[in-house]
Amino acid sequence: MEGVTGVTWTDDVVAGTEPWQRFRRLFTGDVNACVAGLHDAGATDVVVNEAHSAQRNLLLEELDPRARMLTGRHKPLSMMQGVDSGVDGVVFLGYHTGAGEEGVLSHTYLENSITGVWLDGVRASEGRLNAALASYPKPVVGLMDGICMGGGVGITAHGSHRVVTERSKIGMPEVGIGFVPDVGGTYLLSRAPGELGTHLVLSPRRAGIYDTLYGLCRSGRMQCGKYEMSGLGSEQCCGNCLVISHLSY
Repeated sequence: MEGVTGVTWTDDVVAGTEPWQRFRRLFTGDVNACVAGLHDAGATDVVVNEAHSAQRNLLLEELDPRARMLTGRHKPLSMMQGVDSGVDGVVFLGYHTGAGEEGVLSHTYLENSITGVWLDGVRASEGRLNAALASYPKPVVGLMDGICMGGGVGITAHGSHRVVTERSKIGMPEVGIGFVPDVGGTYLLSRAPGELGTHLVLSPRRAGIYDTLYGLCRSGRMQCGKYEMSGLGSEQCCGNCLVISHLSY
């Protein structure tokens, strides 16, 4: 939303502020212009995936009726939800400059926390990362080595293959202060076996290697139960999760 017509400062995109109420209408207008252009160019089905903050900013009542909308942030692929449904093209609307670059409200995922993101040695904004995901040949392999939190979970945990190591520390920092996790975190937690998801939400601890394997393998993305919780090594629990000891780059 930081790239929407007229947006110039933080309150313009923060839910509940007076400027935000104003820019919601401008945001909806930008989306409607895009929908109209796509239909004029021959598109027959347009899906709008709202992806800013809590992902509840567009005014549904004013949205072009020819579009279908995905709203709310508990979506496995977050900003890119729907890209795996056989789409012919993707439009990034209202995007902003990435962290470390000059631009209005520049940041990548977490403002004031992430100072730079690189993809293949090139600085990568959210747009570049999402474009890579949209065009990347499947499967998508997520390396969850070391600290993997927030947006890192959103990029890796919903992929077709996840790799964890004995150094993995995985979590959603928002739950520590009572916030609902975004980037599909609630989707994963709600599908963890037993009360593992509840425990991770209500406690300050981070998920380690065994929590992650146990939770992800039985999260609804696959049915596994084959991994035996006995020691580390290079072992595969099923075709989609892998634990590697002493990963080096």
